[in-house]
Amino acid sequence: MKIFFWQNINSIHQSTFFREFSKLSNWDVTLVVTEKIKPFRIEMGWSVPTIPNLKIKDISDNSNSFSDIIQNNARAIHVFSAINGFKTINLALNLAVKKDCKIGIFSESYDYRGFKGKMRYLRGFYHYYKYDKSINFILSTGSIAKNQFTKFGFNENKIYEWAYSVEPSSNFIPQEKNQVIQFCYAGSLIHRKGVDTLLEAIKILNNKKLNFECHLYCLKSKEELQQPLLSDFKNLKNIHFYEFLPNSELRSKISKHDCFILPSRHDGWGAVINEALAEGIKVIVSSKCGSSTLVNDGNGHVLNKVAKEDIVEKMTAIIQDGPLNSYQRNLIQKSYEAKVSGKVLAHYMDSILSHTFFTTIKSKPKTPWTES
Repeated sequence: MKIFFWQNINSIHQSTFFREFSKLSNWDVTLVVTEKIKPFRIEMGWSVPTIPNLKIKDISDNSNSFSDIIQNNARAIHVFSAINGFKTINLALNLAVKKDCKIGIFSESYDYRGFKGKMRYLRGFYHYYKYDKSINFILSTGSIAKNQFTKFGFNENKIYEWAYSVEPSSNFIPQEKNQVIQFCYAGSLIHRKGVDTLLEAIKILNNKKLNFECHLYCLKSKEELQQPLLSDFKNLKNIHFYEFLPNSELRSKISKHDCFILPSRHDGWGAVINEALAEGIKVIVSSKCGSSTLVNDGNGHVLNKVAKEDIVEKMTAIIQDGPLNSYQRNLIQKSYEAKVSGKVLAHYMDSILSHTFFTTIKSKPKTPWTES
């Protein structure tokens, strides 16, 4: 059967899923892309992935062609990224509703912070009344998004916790332990990412004379080192700042650390947590990140609050545990691959579709990383 995935970009954090899902013989898979990758993503090391066997329709230069795709494939399944998240995708969603298509929604959690956040919250209830009868299933990234859609009124039986996935590691697991605990962070120097709080926590740990190093891949250019946020840290011997790297190079760097830290005040997902676990290292991640749902079985810690005291506590625990050995790294990596690999997600999607549309699977499929 034909299935169309409508996304704003061809993302490196979906490529392994699409590669594996397009291999399944019972699905004719097309990815519809409505936008070019934005320059700031390219600055951060993103690129357009190549995905064999996947049909890709790039309509970024002809956005009105969405209508032809829906009209000519009204009996297919259409999975749309977000409700009202992207203009062209939302136009396609509304047309699919009119055509009575089979519809799925893929959505990250909403950011409720500030006035706009309150408007998003209220709009969620409006979306329920407008679309509930037309939507067959919802793929919500993480438990946060799942709980939000449940609160809006959508039937829990058609809401599935979903995840991003990343390419398998191409790096060798280090055989020797680090002499000193190595932390790392990769991402923008924006308030939402919580880097300011991480740096305050590092200052406290340094005052306690704890032995560690922290490497932050966060600069668009070296000139950013002059900004006030970094002024107290740029000359410390155990804190290092680097420019953004291409994704494959960043993955190689991550693999040599012991723990990745993502203290975001909000992140719809936070795929760098996938990348860290896929490289076999522990993580410290905020509960405000969708990817916090992946933390289990001793692979890291969840920050219940984005506060310097909480970060200090979790980083101290990692320091006290000591550097990872190759056995621990392999365990983290294999656990991740068994629960969140592209192949696992592909078969999970197949089960969701079979349960929703064909009843070949009677009971609701379980979330591989939390319920299996």
